[in-house]
Amino acid sequence: MSPRTRHSLELVLDNLVWFMLVFVLAVFSTLIPNFFQLGIFANIVEASSVLGVMSIGLALVIIAGHMDLSVESVAALSAMAVGIMFCSSGIGLGLQLHPDWLMVPVSLAVALAVGALIGVINGFLIVRLQMSAFIITLASYIWVRGLVLVVSGGRSAQDLAPAIRWFGIQR
Repeated sequence: MSPRTRHSLELVLDNLVWFMLVFVLAVFSTLIPNFFQLGIFANIVEASSVLGVMSIGLALVIIAGHMDLSVESVAALSAMAVGIMFCSSGIGLGLQLHPDWLMVPVSLAVALAVGALIGVINGFLIVRLQMSAFIITLASYIWVRGLVLVVSGGRSAQDLAPAIRWFGIQR
């Protein structure tokens, strides 16, 4: 293989994700009417921003030589905590804060506390007790997902908290 061919191949492999993105956008733009719009691209970037932030945290865990299978369940439980706290009058908890805008930072603080508590439990079991990260995070995935199901009663967060949807759309 010549050096020029090798360099071209390395360039393609190093930037394969971007080439695939351009290819997918080109195919979708030609096959789906009105796909090539700024609003659609903004929605794609907005929807993938959460995944990007979670990927940064998971990259640190993987670099440390471990894995965390419970991230998705912890995110679901934190989202459910936000839904319940933000719309507590509809859930029946009876928690009312005055002024009303105070419910947003309180619900976000509760979500962060829920995630931190589960992280501390997992961290203690993995680091202090030197248990397998795979087993601990798999078990956390299962019990946290079960806790989400119990807390929600099997309903989605949108069913539990229609005001969150209103807040996201109107604001």
